Amino acid sequence: GFFKWNDMEDIQNHLRFIQAPEGAIVYTISNGEGKDCIVIHNGTKMRRPIFLPEGVFTLIADHDHVYLENGRQYSTRGERPVHVEGFATMILEGHIDQVNSLEVRPLQKKKHPKVDVDLK
Repeated sequence: GFFKWNDMEDIQNHLRFIQAPEGAIVYTISNGEGKDCIVIHNGTKMRRPIFLPEGVFTLIADHDHVYLENGRQYSTRGERPVHVEGFATMILEGHIDQVNSLEVRPLQKKKHPKVDVDLK
């Protein structure tokens, strides 16, 4: 299981902190059987977009729910973020290959075509 560690060596083998944006703490927990959890703590008051590595992730917990079954699935390719609410934690399960950092970047504002209106 994810949290059945017997000694410091187990912790070093299964828990890995990841470089995260300012105000966030991120780590992965590996069970050694191909499933990983990524835990994202947002320590700011602002809702933040976090861009996950490529993969398929199942939401385990967010700011107000724990999903014992049928958590929302995210399929990511780096262009769509998950949003972590302010002063909240999000836990996702999936397979994570050598993630060294997660990215927070400003969301792209959708450009709307300029429309000229003649009010004569």
